[in-house]
Amino acid sequence: MLIDHTPIRGGVAVTYRLMVGGDVALKAVWSTIEGADGVDLEVSAHTRTVGLVQTLEVILGSRWPRSCRAEIVATPARENQGVLMAPSTPGAITLMAGTPFPGQTYVEMVQPFGLLDREIADEGTSYRLFGHDLERGVLVRARIRGVWTPSEGARESAIALWGRFTRTAIHLGL
Repeated sequence: MLIDHTPIRGGVAVTYRLMVGGDVALKAVWSTIEGADGVDLEVSAHTRTVGLVQTLEVILGSRWPRSCRAEIVATPARENQGVLMAPSTPGAITLMAGTPFPGQTYVEMVQPFGLLDREIADEGTSYRLFGHDLERGVLVRARIRGVWTPSEGARESAIALWGRFTRTAIHLGL
């Protein structure tokens, strides 16, 4: 059930209340990206229920015309104080070429934190987030970013956009 929506600078925050083995607040914040043609979606969940909400999963997805072709781009290892290290769960970068917008490719990125898995089908992508027990006082978050980029050099652009996305998420403490 929708309980609140609030305009924020460059976007909107929407809060839902769910009863899924306990009282869970799910918040979705959509915001524009400075210097890019795209949008960020941050999803967070917490509960006020005493005891556990067992195996909380949130499934989000994107849909596109069947004429699009999805391509998975490997996420580069992240850098931590000058030392390269791979996250325990890889993030996800997906390119959608052949969009209805000639010369444009859609790049979708998901941070590894909170991501369980990704499924790509003919008509879209779905992401399964969280997937663990949630107890009172714990807040879980996940971020997805969608950006339009010129089709020429889209893979290279996706890698550069990923670097910006991961630096932003780390800065925000995700």
